[in-house]
Amino acid sequence: SQKYGFKATILRPSIIFGPYDHRFIGNVTKRILGNTMIAIGEKNQGPPLVYVKDVVNFIKAILTSQTNTIEIFNLSTPEHISWERIIQETSEYFGKRTKVVRIPFSIAFGIGSILEIIWKIFGAKERPILTRFIAALIGLQYNFDSSKALKEKKFSGFTPFSLALKESLDWYRKEYLSY
Repeated sequence: SQKYGFKATILRPSIIFGPYDHRFIGNVTKRILGNTMIAIGEKNQGPPLVYVKDVVNFIKAILTSQTNTIEIFNLSTPEHISWERIIQETSEYFGKRTKVVRIPFSIAFGIGSILEIIWKIFGAKERPILTRFIAALIGLQYNFDSSKALKEKKFSGFTPFSLALKESLDWYRKEYLSY
């Protein structure tokens, strides 16, 4: 704060993905390699994403350029990334034909709720494959305005999604596959 002479930056990244990402890239890739991908929500809707390298580059930029006492930034690629695009580009990368099963949000949310109850009753330690939080995170359309971040002089901008996905899939292939 101004009174105490320190500066604070609050970063609000969307879903961070990239190399070494076992949650998003790992889970999506496993399902696509299994030839079936479940998408939640409306057609041409997708998750809010930001590439890990863009988050790191923004942090480097803001550490040397912040002038205000407190700053808040949303970090999310300005590109519209639909599940159809993620599935298509990932399938093409691996030379697969992936069947997409689309579940309406309300049904996915209900299934997530039921699974949470069952997991709680049986005392499972890990979370179920689908929860209400996951259904909402990937099944609703979120739009994060990252225009303020793009105005930072030392920030070079967001990596095009296709390139970020390719770098992520290169890592996955090297880490988990033999071809």
